[in-house]
Amino acid sequence: MKNLYLLIFRTSLFVLLLLIFLSVNVFASILIESGSYGEISPAENGDMHILIRNDNSSYIYYSSGRVVKNVPIGMGDSTIIFETATSDGVDGVYVLYNNTANKTLFAQRYNSNGEALWEEPGSIVSTYNNPRVFSASVLGPDSRFVVVYDDFFPIYVTPAAYLWIISPDGDVSSHESGRFTHDWHFEMHSDPYEVYIKQAQNSYIAPIYNFIPSPSDTSKLGILEFDCDDNGFLFAIRKPLESNLKRELQRYDNQLNALWEMPIVFYAEMLGKTSSDIEYDCPEIIANNDGSVTLYPSSGSQDWNFSRIDSSGEFIYNVLELIGDSYRIKAALSCSDGSNLFLVFEGETDIMRLIKVSVEGNIEFSTVLKSGSCRYASIIENTDSTYATIMITSTDSIFVDKISNTGEILVGIEEADHPMQFTLHQNYPNPFNPNTTIQYEVPEASDIKISVYDITGHLKGVLVDEYHQAGAYNVKWNASKYSSGIYIYRLDYNGHHVSKKMLLIK
Repeated sequence: MKNLYLLIFRTSLFVLLLLIFLSVNVFASILIESGSYGEISPAENGDMHILIRNDNSSYIYYSSGRVVKNVPIGMGDSTIIFETATSDGVDGVYVLYNNTANKTLFAQRYNSNGEALWEEPGSIVSTYNNPRVFSASVLGPDSRFVVVYDDFFPIYVTPAAYLWIISPDGDVSSHESGRFTHDWHFEMHSDPYEVYIKQAQNSYIAPIYNFIPSPSDTSKLGILEFDCDDNGFLFAIRKPLESNLKRELQRYDNQLNALWEMPIVFYAEMLGKTSSDIEYDCPEIIANNDGSVTLYPSSGSQDWNFSRIDSSGEFIYNVLELIGDSYRIKAALSCSDGSNLFLVFEGETDIMRLIKVSVEGNIEFSTVLKSGSCRYASIIENTDSTYATIMITSTDSIFVDKISNTGEILVGIEEADHPMQFTLHQNYPNPFNPNTTIQYEVPEASDIKISVYDITGHLKGVLVDEYHQAGAYNVKWNASKYSSGIYIYRLDYNGHHVSKKMLLIK
């Protein structure tokens, strides 16, 4: 009988723990949108900018657990698609988008409220004649938006691209070198002093503000992967000319001078590889801001271990095992506290997992986000020390999560569609002096107008008058030039309206 009670207790405990696990960890990601590509960038106070390429590319601003702005990029023109984006370094975001109707590339900058800062639709970057297939961007020194794009890409020709630099005010300048060639594994990285790209001929690293031709020193050629930190140093994996299997890890200064007397040597495995695969069989690199570098398996290779090497070339840890054999690393991040994040697809369990690894190689958390794999993913660190992930599946579904620095799933982004009716919320604060916020929800794409009247019905201002996609929105009103009293704010939509009162007290 005693054994029976013990068995019942253990079974009940197991079931309880299983229910807790399932309710807290599994499949927490929330579908926010459909699209073929997306980017996520930090905004202020832990909020986020999300840009999505779909039939009518969307800009989404996420705040306090909900979507508060969801608007089409390019004034609702479905021929304008989002190409690439990056944070502007001061709570906003730069965007490159493509008007496919007139073959023109535009750049636009948004602030933390989702408002365009340059004259609509944005600064003209370039026009083109041939199909475009590739674009990339980074935040450069002095908060400039550095953009790369291909102009033509026949499969039998080495890819060629143009590089453009856009100032915080929207002024566009082309790079003096004009076109440059890159390989299939193009990379571009930035530190506070320089932006570096990887040239295709002989595969070498070139700073774009001090462009250099192919170096004569063969120890600087054959670069396969590289990254740079915030201190002006670079790490690179290269393939020396004398061996197709040999790989060398070296640390460089910002003039590309080697800092280690001898590089760290690795060997690629031939097993299961073709002659073409072996060209790029090497680990991915994360340059950390403590002077160390983290190496981790690329998505196409399982022959490399997780390792971390300090600035002098000594291993902090090596041969770290995070999970089982059947996995793919979809995204990785070096965090401000020195740790690394890895977004991992586990093939055996068919789940996406976010894993945080300390500087010493200890797993700090391992959190399940969603079921199923994804073809594109990204991780960011928010301004409130939380993390966010964006994952895009093969069926063009986009999922986003916000996670604490201890691995707790704080909130998934709410579905961006999909209030049931037009709703005008009570302003907050109320009473107010002199600023207040008005929230409203739009269940379907519509022309929307938000107006403010005094108690006698005289119009005092129009806060919003534009086309909206379905979603939740807010707008602020500054009443500093108005006297105390009761005011009416009104939402007009599709020939109908709804209104509420608010009280200004000075």
